[in-house]
Amino acid sequence: MVRGRMSVCGALAGALGLALLLALPVAALAQKKVNLRLDWKTKGGHAPYHLAAEQGLFQAEGLQVEIFEGQGSATTVKTVATGQDTFGWADFGTMAKGVSQGVPVKAIFGVLQTSPMVVMAHADKNVRHPKDLEGKRIVLSHGDSTSQILPALMKAAGADYGKLNIVFTTGPAKIPAFLDRRVDAMTGYSENQQVIVEASGAKITVIKYADYGVNTLSNGTITSSRVLREEPETVKKFLRAVARGIRAAQADPKGAVAVLVKRFPAVANQEPIFLKQLTLSLALLETPNTKGKPLGWMAREDWENTLRILKEYGELPQVLPVEEYYTNDFIPAS
Repeated sequence: MVRGRMSVCGALAGALGLALLLALPVAALAQKKVNLRLDWKTKGGHAPYHLAAEQGLFQAEGLQVEIFEGQGSATTVKTVATGQDTFGWADFGTMAKGVSQGVPVKAIFGVLQTSPMVVMAHADKNVRHPKDLEGKRIVLSHGDSTSQILPALMKAAGADYGKLNIVFTTGPAKIPAFLDRRVDAMTGYSENQQVIVEASGAKITVIKYADYGVNTLSNGTITSSRVLREEPETVKKFLRAVARGIRAAQADPKGAVAVLVKRFPAVANQEPIFLKQLTLSLALLETPNTKGKPLGWMAREDWENTLRILKEYGELPQVLPVEEYYTNDFIPAS
């Protein structure tokens, strides 16, 4: 009798457990774990990804996403290629160099599609055009994309790169050298270094590479060939959430940055900088070739132009068929 009562109780418990299980949302039953590796330490352009996580947009797609800060795009490309990370936010130029060398990764969602590359100069140096840089002291760094592609900007504008007074230093030392006025100008990115320089109170003029036709695709989402081949539905779900996160950030940039500060309280004092970085990033989402297309969609013409410039100026070892570098097959319809 005891055994019978226990059997009945067990059956009731099992039935109750099944009922509770069935009552759970589908997303709570099978959360697939994936991760995202960013390109660098926290900055405003990362906010849409954190917003998507905070608002449960990944969870709604059945994904449990962990987001990690990065140590440079080259490292992110490597960790995505080896499978250590499922997805990455990286510079497409850096990724393209890897692909040309056989690294099995691909761009799957373009975000910074208009180049954020700029030259900044102290306002009192009267630099309005690339030709005005001739004879000026400009700080560059080896291996930095803005430095490598500067000759393309000068050529496109009819200016002489050979007449620049170039001072080479490390990437982190460029801003201090500029702010200390040891140089007249520096290269950087509008949604990163330019924001930091302006926040310091420096008065500057800005030359945009893209204004002279030197437009290389910048950052976006990448993943490995293996993930594309073996987990296509995961990719589609991830990108749907990413697109919604970006749209949410467009609708409420301050709210998106508030989420960033909430997640990284140690850098809460940089909230105004993050907001400016995000605002500038959101202004770079499309090119003339992508207008009218879904968010994240990349144009073949933009990739071909990017690869041409990288080959000529960016030390790209070889150019493979353009389809080896990107795909629009997983872009959400809207």
